[in-house]
Amino acid sequence: YFGTYPGAEVKDHAGEILLSLIGPVVLGIYLITRGNKRIPAYRKDYKEEVIEKIAQSIDSNWEYDSKAHVAEKAYKDSKLFNKSYKEYYGDDKVSGCVGKTVFESSELKIGSYYNYVDGDGDSKREWKGVFNGYFFHADFNKQLQGETYLVNGDLESAAGTFQATSSNTKGKKQGSMVA
Repeated sequence: YFGTYPGAEVKDHAGEILLSLIGPVVLGIYLITRGNKRIPAYRKDYKEEVIEKIAQSIDSNWEYDSKAHVAEKAYKDSKLFNKSYKEYYGDDKVSGCVGKTVFESSELKIGSYYNYVDGDGDSKREWKGVFNGYFFHADFNKQLQGETYLVNGDLESAAGTFQATSSNTKGKKQGSMVA
C-alpha cells in the first residue's frame, strides 16, 4: 500500500506501513527457527520411510543402516584419492549382494579441518574436502592391473603429475589422463 499514500499522508500512516513490513519479517523468522528444530525429525522419518523401503523394494536381502557408512579400510584400499585427510564421516549405508557380487555403499564426507588466523586477526576454521559424495564398494573377485586416481582441479597440473616427460621421469607416475 505504499503507492496509495501521498507525501504528507505517509507520515500519518507510518505505523501501519512499519507494521506491514515488520509483521512478515517476524513471522518468517519465527517459522524458520521453529521449522529448523523439526528438520532432524523429518530427515529421520525420510530415511526410515523412504530410503529403507527403496532398498528393500530392490532386493529384500539388502540391508540399510542410516547411521553406518562404508568402512574406512574399503575407502583406503580403493586408492581412488591420493590425498591425506583427518576426518572420515558417513551415513546411509546400503549393503547386500547382486548375484555373487557383494557390495556396500554410503554417503561419505572425507577431509580435514584447518585452523588459521585471517587478516583481521580472527581465528577461523576451514574445511578442505577430499571427497564428499556417494561411495560404492564392490568385490568383483577379479584381479585388475593398474591403478586409477581421481584428481580434482586443474587438468594440466594433474596431467603433469601422472605423465612422465622425456626430461624428467623420476618421481612421476606412468599413465594417462582420462577427462
